[in-house]
Amino acid sequence: MDTAWLSEGLGGGAPAALGGCRCGASSFEACEYDVFVFDGARGLEEMLVGGRTVIVRHDSLDSPSSGTFAHVPQLVVIRDEDWSAAPKIAAIKEKRGDVFRHAAKSALVASMTMARAARASLDACEPAAPFWTKCAAYRLADAVSYHNGLEPGGAHMPARLRELPKSAANETLQAVYECLGLERAAPPLLGRMLKSAVGFARMAGAGPLATGAISGKAASLESSSLPADCHYYIGRAVCSMLEAQYSRPRAIPDPELYALKVALDPDSNAQHTASHIRLITESADLLARHVGWPARTGA
Repeated sequence: MDTAWLSEGLGGGAPAALGGCRCGASSFEACEYDVFVFDGARGLEEMLVGGRTVIVRHDSLDSPSSGTFAHVPQLVVIRDEDWSAAPKIAAIKEKRGDVFRHAAKSALVASMTMARAARASLDACEPAAPFWTKCAAYRLADAVSYHNGLEPGGAHMPARLRELPKSAANETLQAVYECLGLERAAPPLLGRMLKSAVGFARMAGAGPLATGAISGKAASLESSSLPADCHYYIGRAVCSMLEAQYSRPRAIPDPELYALKVALDPDSNAQHTASHIRLITESADLLARHVGWPARTGA
C-alpha cells in the first residue's frame, strides 16, 4: 500500500497510522482516508490531500481516547520516524481480544443510555423519542460487531454483519433491523433521507468534504443495488452526528428536528416506538450476558 503521499500531505512529524476501510481490500471511491495522528492533541479535522478526502483524528498513544483505543488493533502505521508508535500499537494489538471486549461493553452502555433517553422522551411526549431509539439500535449493532472482533462503522458495515455466523449473540441483530425499518428502503425515500442528512450535517458543523463523503458513499451503495445498506449507512451517519451534537439528549431546535424527521426515517407511531425500546433493551441484556457482563438496563 503506497501511503507516502498521505504521510507527506499531513505535514508535521508526529507518528501517524491509517485505519478504516482503506486498510483493506473493499472501499468505495468516495470513502475517506481515516488517519490517526498521535501528537498528544485531541480533535478531528478534515482536509484534502492529493485530491482525496482525509479525516484526521488527533490523539495520544500514551492515553488514547476510548474511541481511538478500539481502532488501534486495525491500524497500519504510515509514519513513525522515531519508532515510538509501532511498539505501542503492537502491544495493544496483542491484547486485541481484551480491546474488543471492552469496546463491546462500551457500545452496550451507549445503547442502554440511548434506550433510557428514548423511554424518557417518549414518556414526555417529545418528538425525539424515535431518534434516540434508532441511536440505541445502531449502538447495539456496534456492540455485536465488536463482539465478533470487527471494527464497526462506514458504508461496509451491513455487508460485514450479514457474514457473521449464526449464534444467540448475533441474533440480537434482528432487533436492530426491526427497529431501523430497512425494508422501507426505496430510491425516493433514500433521496429524501440523504438530502436531509446532508442538511443536518451542515447544521452540526460538518464541512463540504464530510458531507461530500456521505453523499458519495450513499451513491455507491445505491448504484450497487444495496438500498437497505444505503438506508442503514445514512441513518448511522446521522445518529453518530446526533450523539456528537447532543452528548446529553435534550430539546432539539426546530430546524434540526425537521431534518432528522426525514433523515432518520422514524416510525411516528408511539406504540411502535415503545415496542422498539423494549426490544432493544431485551436484546442488549441478552448480548450483555454473552460478553460476560450480566446487567439489567432498567430502560
